[in-house]
Amino acid sequence: MKKNHIILNDNEIDISKSDPNSSLLDWIRLEKQLHGTKEGCAEGDCGACSILLSPVNGGKLRPANSCLLKLGQVVGSSVYTVEGLGSKKLPSPIQNTLTKYGGSQCGFCTPGFVIAITSLLNHKEKPTEMDIHDALAGNLCRCTGYRSIVEAIKKIDGDIHLPECSKWSKCMNSKSETASFFYPVSVEEAYELSYKNDNTFYLSGGTDLNLIEISPSIKPNYILLNRIPSLNTIYEKNNEIHIGASVTLEDTLPYFEKFFPPFAEIIRRFGSSQIRSQATIAGNLCTASPIGDTAPSLMALGASVEIFSNKKFKYLAVEDLFTDYRKTVLNPNDIITSIIIPLPENEKFYYAWKVSKRHDQDISTTSIGALVNINKNKVIQSCRICFGGLSSTPLRNRKLEDTLIGKDINFAMDEAERVTKKTIKPLSDLRGSSDYRADLAVGLVKRLLLSLSNQKLNLEVTRVQ
Repeated sequence: MKKNHIILNDNEIDISKSDPNSSLLDWIRLEKQLHGTKEGCAEGDCGACSILLSPVNGGKLRPANSCLLKLGQVVGSSVYTVEGLGSKKLPSPIQNTLTKYGGSQCGFCTPGFVIAITSLLNHKEKPTEMDIHDALAGNLCRCTGYRSIVEAIKKIDGDIHLPECSKWSKCMNSKSETASFFYPVSVEEAYELSYKNDNTFYLSGGTDLNLIEISPSIKPNYILLNRIPSLNTIYEKNNEIHIGASVTLEDTLPYFEKFFPPFAEIIRRFGSSQIRSQATIAGNLCTASPIGDTAPSLMALGASVEIFSNKKFKYLAVEDLFTDYRKTVLNPNDIITSIIIPLPENEKFYYAWKVSKRHDQDISTTSIGALVNINKNKVIQSCRICFGGLSSTPLRNRKLEDTLIGKDINFAMDEAERVTKKTIKPLSDLRGSSDYRADLAVGLVKRLLLSLSNQKLNLEVTRVQ
């Protein structure tokens, strides 16, 4: 086996002597002296640190936040920085067009925009306005203004097709003074490593875990799950979607757009393309945040998780996963291996919405996921209504469900409002007071009933033409 390496801008770089616990951003800037990649927020919000990274299974490059990746996470991958796309002597068509049409002023953010635009045009030759805005959602520019950048993108002319990358190469376990990295190739091996070592952390995308400052005295042992083939599969079987624990949110989007369009919208707002190319549903569930974006929808859809525990597999409904604030039923060594989502029957209607301070790139204040079955007389036959942001865990409101079953949706509004207010007691925090969250929940329930009564009703302000 070769020494641990990364293909950086088409050059194979030996990283066996580098600290695997350093951020990819620091390695690029400090060790490789490539300064086009910048540090802005160091939280995955501003996009100044954007690079192009090959998917684990190979294929087209995708944007990622290098500030949220540890060097040890990307061993064996292909990475492109802005220097690998063009130079002062030979700029890329994207760099030329941004310059020509005023797409850059101070220039600090521009390399990140070049990365994001390159990825967009590498995947879509003729992107729509919505595609462009989605691609730029993870890049912050404080002085140029997005309109000139968007208009410049529409004028880009030239070959943006980058070569498809190979599957990540095999690598050896790596250690430094601050951390150790293990690369199991099976769930059983990963479980055994966690069982035999102290201070272990399962790591796949790491968009949440890598924000946490772990004390150097702990010397964490990171167990990389994204090298396990069985955790990188997504498929449809027996009227269910099976999503491996290391499948990225970006890879779930085609399935959600086909089967669960409201869920796809939630995923797009979950994070930028840089975040979606790394983050996973399993990781979002394991953080057990009461305002996590995926849990309410998964609960409403009757999803379950497959868990490897005590050397065997077991299954658990997502609604039974959470026990308290940031806590789950999982034991320290347990591994969520897949998420299983039943496909709704034709007569069932699925909705999901989130309310947040910003439309994009923001966690929820309150959210809802609902699956409702109504008959031809518009009487509710069954329903599952789940909320985020109303308690210490994601919440399924069974009393509201029981109240609505048997009701005509045209005459259920007042009763639904009364029961919703009576059955929830949200906490107050910086994102919203208890009263505000209660009002949001009532508003979301009203929106649900209005949508059920008129499927063509447009209730989304951002959709108004």
